[in-house]
Amino acid sequence: MTRSLFQRPARRAALAALLAFLPLSIAAMAAAQTAQTAAPLGTDPAAMGPLVPFLPTGTSPDGWTARVDGNAYVLENAKPGAAKYVHSGTPAPGPRALSVAVKVQAAGAPGDSAAGLLYGLAPGPNYYAFVLTGERQAALFRRSPGGMERLMALGGDMVAGDTVTLGITEKEGAIALSVNGREVAALSQQGTGAGAAGIIAIGAGTFRFGGFRSQTP
Repeated sequence: MTRSLFQRPARRAALAALLAFLPLSIAAMAAAQTAQTAAPLGTDPAAMGPLVPFLPTGTSPDGWTARVDGNAYVLENAKPGAAKYVHSGTPAPGPRALSVAVKVQAAGAPGDSAAGLLYGLAPGPNYYAFVLTGERQAALFRRSPGGMERLMALGGDMVAGDTVTLGITEKEGAIALSVNGREVAALSQQGTGAGAAGIIAIGAGTFRFGGFRSQTP
């Protein structure tokens, strides 16, 4: 049985290095998204909610293909080590409840592909990535100027179902993490309660997103 990314130090380091690189490519990624087809995706909140105006479609110069399939937004990529994320810019004031349903179909080593929520993106670079891996683990990473740190990883019965819903809820300077509607962890660290939010996909495979929410009271 293939061991997961979080059990193999080399793969864990590879993903950490990949995630650490992402903020450096924001400007290039924005340019690539501009070059893609800016087809309207509709306003159905069952699709991708507030991210709809920001979602690219078509094939970008970086090799990622984006399309809408029913109520799912799909990112596909054949190149290991590649990454893509989309966010909606400046967050709305007030505590947010973020969630997205995600399905990961890895095209290479399952532990090297992941997708989920991008959170707290701010200059520095600083951000969090709460993701589902191809080996069906839910993991939280924190990126800071000092590097990438894995804060949590869990699997088994806690991550059940073909499609998994990941959630981040802001609570008075802290965040609560949920998997399929069940709270699994909470933390209070620098960078929580602020910053842009969206979705992120990592590695080779097909990544399906649906029902993205960013709600405030």
